[in-house]
Amino acid sequence: MTDEQDVVRWIFELMVHHLERTDERERAIHRLEVTDQGLEIVAKNGALYRVTVQRIGPPPAGKGEREMKAENAYNDVIQITVSDWNALVEACEAALNFLDYDQRKMSELRLQFPDFPWEKRAQMIKRISDQLRAAIEKIEGDVFEEVEED
Repeated sequence: MTDEQDVVRWIFELMVHHLERTDERERAIHRLEVTDQGLEIVAKNGALYRVTVQRIGPPPAGKGEREMKAENAYNDVIQITVSDWNALVEACEAALNFLDYDQRKMSELRLQFPDFPWEKRAQMIKRISDQLRAAIEKIEGDVFEEVEED
């Protein structure tokens, strides 16, 4: 792909190929058209959509398409909003607090119910807690490194 218009044509071809394989009664699209602004789609219900393609950055210097595809396969990036990230961290911290509370309560219940496999349960809770803490520390470290680079 050399430019945005090539990407638009590629998307158009994919959609046409899909529509050709779909029964006409099940198709949601009435018409497709490639324009200078992008791909225009007219739905069967009359709604008009425009798909535009915009390059978000120049390709890395000296890298061919094959190398870029191979590199991107290993560098999956998930982007979420800061508020969603904070909510996720809060949920993990709440889970950790609950696990800590659960361990304290477990030590109280050991005397009342000695036949229960308390050690196995304690090991499982510790493993989950350690994994959650390690994940939060690693991801927060990655986020802070990325912010410092910007």
